[in-house]
Amino acid sequence: MNSTSIQPYFSIGIPTYNRKQLLKQCLSSILKQTFTDFEVLIGNDYTEEPLSSDLLSMEDSRIRIINHIRNLGEVGNMNALLKMSRSRYFIWQFDDDLYAPDFLESVYSVINQFRQPQCVYTSYGYVWGASFPKVTGKTSWKSKLFSGPQFIRRYLSGRLKILGACGIFDAEYLKVMGGAQKFYDCPIGVHAEHFIAVRTGLLNRVAYVNEPLVFYRNHEDSWSYKNKDADIYKQAGINFIRESIKVLTEPMLREDFEQNFSGLLKLSINIVLGKLIIRDGYLNKQELTEYIFSFQGQIGIIKDPVLYETARVCLERAAKQNRTLAMLKTKFKFYTPFPFVKFAYMIRAFLSRFRC
Repeated sequence: MNSTSIQPYFSIGIPTYNRKQLLKQCLSSILKQTFTDFEVLIGNDYTEEPLSSDLLSMEDSRIRIINHIRNLGEVGNMNALLKMSRSRYFIWQFDDDLYAPDFLESVYSVINQFRQPQCVYTSYGYVWGASFPKVTGKTSWKSKLFSGPQFIRRYLSGRLKILGACGIFDAEYLKVMGGAQKFYDCPIGVHAEHFIAVRTGLLNRVAYVNEPLVFYRNHEDSWSYKNKDADIYKQAGINFIRESIKVLTEPMLREDFEQNFSGLLKLSINIVLGKLIIRDGYLNKQELTEYIFSFQGQIGIIKDPVLYETARVCLERAAKQNRTLAMLKTKFKFYTPFPFVKFAYMIRAFLSRFRC
């Protein structure tokens, strides 16, 4: 299907900052899509070098380049692209990630199969390094439709593998919800993608394709690899927990509050735990415990006494579990040289090709 309409079926928003070569790879994976009715909006925050089709060596009428006059930051850039989009369905993609060639075709098929759900997610794989890997598609897709509460329960329990910001959403829903949310004043949207996923719990219908059709790339210049500032993730995590509590206490999600809140805590704690180990080479058990108990101030917004007590018990349980983990790591004098982190990323990228 070729794009000839004024309103394309999909809009793909790509926030970018000084990653010209990786951006070219990202765009190449998009232009190789078997479904072609889409537009690509590139938001360039690197004001020192405006982008152009000539500079990217990509002449395609479906690509629109927006050179921002000032750096909006990742979240601001994401939301600016959302506002400029023209299609019914909107997707964020990051400038160093990739699509399988049948990503859009699978999503289009699922949208029609399930009669226009508000959101579609696919599973994802990993890519390590800056080279352009061979990414193949699938001949068939395993898809399923969930209610929002079913979806978020499976996501927070780790039973669904998704990249939060890489879902395909009804564009009007995203605009009404205000797009992506900023949790900390830093260049990237720490926890913004997780909150996008958490909010799907309030939707009526969410479809899922259990095939890795999006590929998350980690490389030595990526923020997640080189950034060792755990404090950013801790403060963003506190704000993320507070806003997520507001979602999880909504009437349609109250029944699953304990399970969802426990999963939410585990998600946030594991992210900070990883950053502490990367920063120090070992687990600072005192700092991790203090981070967990910093959530006590956030659960104070819960007015229902039953849900409040449930949240308090979940916090105590999380602290006990992580104290045990910290004691084990201390006993065995756990130490992680930073090069081992790189090796772990490479192994994860390799294994992701063999499972959904």
